[in-house]
Amino acid sequence: MKKIKSLLISSKDVPSDTYGTGQRLLSIKIALEKLGECRVLWLAPQPQENIPATVDYTAPSGIPHNPERMYWIRRNLSFSNFRLYLPAIKEVEKIRETYQFDVAFCSFFAASVAAPHHFVPCILDADRLPMPETTLTRAIWPVTKYMMNRCGAKFKHVFVIRPDDRFILNKCNTTWLPCISATAKAQIDVQSDAKNILFVGSAGWQPNRDAITFLITQVLPRLRAINPELRIRLVGDGTEAYSGIDGVDAAGFVADIVQEYKQALVVMCPIWNKGGANVKLAEALQYGCAIVASTNAADGFRGIVTPGKDILVAENNEMMIEVLCNLIKNPVQLVKIKENARLLADSFLSQAYIDKIIKQIVSNVVEQQ
Repeated sequence: MKKIKSLLISSKDVPSDTYGTGQRLLSIKIALEKLGECRVLWLAPQPQENIPATVDYTAPSGIPHNPERMYWIRRNLSFSNFRLYLPAIKEVEKIRETYQFDVAFCSFFAASVAAPHHFVPCILDADRLPMPETTLTRAIWPVTKYMMNRCGAKFKHVFVIRPDDRFILNKCNTTWLPCISATAKAQIDVQSDAKNILFVGSAGWQPNRDAITFLITQVLPRLRAINPELRIRLVGDGTEAYSGIDGVDAAGFVADIVQEYKQALVVMCPIWNKGGANVKLAEALQYGCAIVASTNAADGFRGIVTPGKDILVAENNEMMIEVLCNLIKNPVQLVKIKENARLLADSFLSQAYIDKIIKQIVSNVVEQQ
């Protein structure tokens, strides 16, 4: 098969092994590199600062550093994420003068502003869709949905992060591309004396802070009533701020995440709104851990994960506490959940599975051009 050269266009995020969206981009880049060559174009805020080492090119995103709230309101009302941004397009044209890429691969609708539809086939990884979560975004949701479909229909193919997103992007040619941890190593055996109830996530993200508060104020007291040795373990940038609380180990960023999963009795994912949960769940499944997650967190794997079999899912905070406590008291169920998680990850949550999907779609798109 002919070697395929690709340009991976990202906005805000870059391929990285340290956080969720970066992991998704990294897994996509790895798959594209196996087809030939992949270079990264980063749409940078203005003025450009601290260009990441994983970036080959930069172009203006049209978004200023630290924009104020009114800027985002104007941007939402003008639907700018779904319109081409000519300064970025011109930079892409310059890149192709020296790098003859065969396909452009955009990450998020925000990167679609630089999609060079006029001279190469383009693929979009829509990732997390801009769902209606505020009064303004709910009011303009019908138009937002229309603009997403109009923009997405220009792409030869669109990958979605949740199976149900295909019903929102119903005018686009879509395929579900699961989130994985591109750096997850082989499945592990959890230590028999594990006492940690693990949460992984940066404290810089509000849904994560809400989850941490819930774990400390509501979950921890119930755990200590079952077994005083059980502890909440927090891992991720900024979580060290929670140090000094009895029953809480706040580790901050850790270099060896494998050890964290080895020492975890259960992995928690109480993310009730917005994104940030897909890679958390995928990584824990890849390591064969027992997981208790919110319905919102599990939604990214609907149709793939079977609640009650592969993971345990709760509809609200009180139900989550009850599910967790019952699981801890039932070692047979705990072992079975871990076994099923491993089987699921082997089938759907591996770099080989991502490689297979991207190879099929990208090859077809390039051949049909």
